[in-house]
Amino acid sequence: MSQIPPSLLGVGRRLPGVQESTSSPLNCEICGCHRNFHRKVEVAAAEAVTKKRHTSRNSTASANNKLMVKRKITSILDEFFTNKVLEETLQRVDQELESPEYHPRFVREGISVAIKKPPPHCHNQFSLLIEYLFDRDVVSAEDIGRGCILYATSLCGLFIGTSDIFGEIIGNLLLARVLNLKVFNKILAKVGDKSYKEALISAAMKIVKTGDETEALAQEFRVALSACSSSHSF
Repeated sequence: MSQIPPSLLGVGRRLPGVQESTSSPLNCEICGCHRNFHRKVEVAAAEAVTKKRHTSRNSTASANNKLMVKRKITSILDEFFTNKVLEETLQRVDQELESPEYHPRFVREGISVAIKKPPPHCHNQFSLLIEYLFDRDVVSAEDIGRGCILYATSLCGLFIGTSDIFGEIIGNLLLARVLNLKVFNKILAKVGDKSYKEALISAAMKIVKTGDETEALAQEFRVALSACSSSHSF
């Protein structure tokens, strides 16, 4: 069987013009392959280790960043529900939650805290805060909608009264024109349980009916919310 020249094998790479002799100083003393082949393998292995370390560090940094943001959000909300000062809360949201990507999380956590807080009317105070932040271009309608949708995904399994309070928050935001009915439909789509959907729709409609808007606007919401209710057949 004829011997295959090392230059044709993966382990026998040669530089152009180098004779195929194991006595060449450029050849590996063990297998005869060109020394650059081993160097390439060593470099590739080192790069793989470095990449793994970077990935691990990035994952740790991401986890630490999420924890830091959660702590900031908790601190801001605790101060708001204690002092009820809108302007101070606006400044903290604007300065401490520098990236808009954190705003939906702020809305979601705010709804959760407002619902868990003992009465009276913590959820109404949070609705006013969100409207205030929206009017001053600190949070966008998209941020608020995404935050409400995020909360809706965790609604089932909680106390049924949670849907009533969440529905009142939604109703307040609808009346303030912070949310629209397209987002309301998306929120309903995230709520799988029939009883939770019914409670949410009923609470939202109750707020709309008692709003201080013109009768024409209130009627618009009534019709649209009724259509939402009908479109989500149980």
